[in-house]
Amino acid sequence: MKIKSAKFVKSVASEKELIKDGLIEIAFAGKSNVGKSSFINALCSQKKLAKTSSLPGRTRLVNYFIINDSFYFVDLPGYGYAQAGQNNKEMWAQLLENYLIKSEKLKLVLMLVDIRHDPTELDKIMLKFLYRRQIPFKIIATKADKIAKSKVAQYVQNVAKVLGVGKDDIIPVSSENGWGLDKVLDELQAVYDFHNSLELEKLAIEYDAKLFATLLSGEKYDKFFNQITAGIAEKNYDEKLLEQLKDMQIIEVGQDEIMLTDLGEKVLEFRNLTK
Repeated sequence: MKIKSAKFVKSVASEKELIKDGLIEIAFAGKSNVGKSSFINALCSQKKLAKTSSLPGRTRLVNYFIINDSFYFVDLPGYGYAQAGQNNKEMWAQLLENYLIKSEKLKLVLMLVDIRHDPTELDKIMLKFLYRRQIPFKIIATKADKIAKSKVAQYVQNVAKVLGVGKDDIIPVSSENGWGLDKVLDELQAVYDFHNSLELEKLAIEYDAKLFATLLSGEKYDKFFNQITAGIAEKNYDEKLLEQLKDMQIIEVGQDEIMLTDLGEKVLEFRNLTK
């Protein structure tokens, strides 16, 4: 993936403000001092897109950036800032959790850890949360430039062991010299292409369903759909009608039953809406 444009959109402080415009979202999570802002800036080849600070805990909101005018980077509140105070910790944790649970278009979480140190208990809790919610993730091991290249594999193996994941789930990177960023961008491209193709397929099915819902109007089709949805045992179907609907992929014919396909279900849905 080549990031041609990246712009800050807005910061949100509550669940009600989360963006829900249908665009794919890639989120960035990690401890307050792990270098999320620097990593986002490096990916986008910009120095001041995401605000960086020498003080940990600066990211206290959910920050949205529009990438290539087609999807979002979402910088999540950093966790584990010791001096934040209990009330602030709870507020940030709630906002973080609400985003991860409520975001409808979240497709990948890049979870950042410092390659030089063992992941913390908070990192383990975050990973368990992602597993439990079945949220796809990739672990980004930052600050790889701070250790010798010959030892990177060893440190990656240590992170994998502590977190209980495979080493292939971890990408070591450096925001300073750009090492490893190409692998991250390749991962983002694959995620974007996959989910974009799913959206196109969904739109195609909906278009076909609307068309077929109009074409399949009339008494004989009403009778057929009523029989299918009611599960009537004695099915007296017109063989030509069955072949026609099978060719249109509206139905699937098994040994003992006839079932609507996903497209058939959509056709029925649109027919019911127009009645």
